[in-house]
Amino acid sequence: MVSLARNGKADKCPKCRGRLIQVPTDTVHFARLECGACGRFARWVQRPENIGRTRTKRPREHRELLAKFGTPYCQLCLRTKEQLDQWEVLEAHHVLEYANGGPPTRENTWTLCSKCHCLVHQVRVRVEAKTYA
Repeated sequence: MVSLARNGKADKCPKCRGRLIQVPTDTVHFARLECGACGRFARWVQRPENIGRTRTKRPREHRELLAKFGTPYCQLCLRTKEQLDQWEVLEAHHVLEYANGGPPTRENTWTLCSKCHCLVHQVRVRVEAKTYA
């Protein structure tokens, strides 16, 4: 276990203010960051070879993924582009996150509306945090 700092400053647990430590894992993530005092999950740590890769792709790349692998509807709620609210769009979602080396392949790309895409990421964080808590 290694102490990990972000931007040159030591991270602190939001609950008990204890020092956060990096714990290796056997999941798709490189490691998890947790509190050394209370054991609370803080966040995932990127693989070193993926540092600098962003979590989000530029809109042009999203459009290319959707054109290549996408469906004309959200694969979660099954709404078509025409049924989406004015501010919603169809987005490419990586099953294995791009920041963790997820390839731009059909098997790793889902078409989701903005609401479902946000929901998938919120649930993923909560499920993974509970799994390793």
